[in-house]
Amino acid sequence: VLGALVDLVENLFPPSLCALLVYDPGDDCLTVGAAQNIDPELRQLLADLPLEPDLSSFSAAALRRETVIVTDIANDKTCGRTRAAALRAGYRSCWAHPVLSASGELLGVIGMYNRDARAPHAEELRVIGELCDLAGIAIGHDRAERRMRTLSSAVEQTDDAVVIMDRDGNVEYANPAFERISDLDRGTVLGQTLELVNPEFHEPGFHAELWMTIRAGGVFRDVLINRRRNGQLYYEEKTITPLRDPDTQVRHFVATGKDITAHMEIRRRLHYLAHHDVLTGLANRALLFDHLDNAVAQARRGEQMVALLYLDLDGFKTINDNFGHNNGDRLLKAVAQRLDGAVREADTVARLGGDEFIILLPGARHVDEPAHVAQNLLEALRSPLLLVGGQEVCISASIGITVFPIDGEDRESLMRNADLAMYRAKRT
Repeated sequence: VLGALVDLVENLFPPSLCALLVYDPGDDCLTVGAAQNIDPELRQLLADLPLEPDLSSFSAAALRRETVIVTDIANDKTCGRTRAAALRAGYRSCWAHPVLSASGELLGVIGMYNRDARAPHAEELRVIGELCDLAGIAIGHDRAERRMRTLSSAVEQTDDAVVIMDRDGNVEYANPAFERISDLDRGTVLGQTLELVNPEFHEPGFHAELWMTIRAGGVFRDVLINRRRNGQLYYEEKTITPLRDPDTQVRHFVATGKDITAHMEIRRRLHYLAHHDVLTGLANRALLFDHLDNAVAQARRGEQMVALLYLDLDGFKTINDNFGHNNGDRLLKAVAQRLDGAVREADTVARLGGDEFIILLPGARHVDEPAHVAQNLLEALRSPLLLVGGQEVCISASIGITVFPIDGEDRESLMRNADLAMYRAKRT
């Protein structure tokens, strides 16, 4: 299109020669859009032309956003670095007119070189002005197409799922990332209503609330749990944004989703490590204290009892010294399994460190109940434990018991008294 405009100018006003430069906002310079008959040396100088004064009439017109007329190239400093080449090509005068958008945005410059030192005729300026409008449409359309191609490429290549739906939830577009994350073929979902919320993992009213939010023009943000075709669960950080037409009515929705399954698994792992003993997998001190505080609070409301059993293995240091730390760790893990298997699901078995364990019994109904549990724990440890190399060892333990509210009414007093009771049991 730009080449045709240049040919039109040159056919209307021979022997004048025309050049049409396009503004590149990224590099803030003018590039040659069409200048097929301009002298090659001069055309080279016009390529990648910065918007600076006194370089050429084109750069001056772009910088000033107004028509620049040079009636005598040889004696006008406006032509700057292009003067010598223009004179060698036999050009004696030139003028340039900026190509602007309707909003005043610079799109390019159209100009003419003449072999006579003269000012332009009124007809030449009128035609150049009209052709600027045509050039602006062509350049603006090209820019819009390039922006659309860039946007389309970005949406196609982004790592996030992108889905565009109409107001009824029918899919009009889905990018490759949607296919990868959801394991759904994007070709088969086009024109279909997409199930955004899996009722298996979300409350019954969640789906209705989502659609009420976005149809009212609000943006929905949440983490959704879904299931792929192969049955695998995945977590998706979902954002659904209403798209309004010029009449401000919501006509479409764009849904973007980021697969955060790995992130959620890391969070779960970190949470687990923060609340569990790394060696045995039992609750650690932090999780024990949390369960103990909750048990005491509930016991206060229900007038129940809470028991703590403080268990310490007898002679564990000797086993460590005689059989090595690897066998010591193996023994601790075996003890943890036996203790955990000897209590109720509602009870908590925790390892404080070394060979010290705490068993929390919430909701005890009778003061003798903890003693029966302690006896069961000792029985669970009575049979020999197998070490690396086939060596069997027998292990015993000492257990101290405290009961809320008889022996203490808070975590600190209960733990302290359980520790003291354990040492008294060990001495006997």
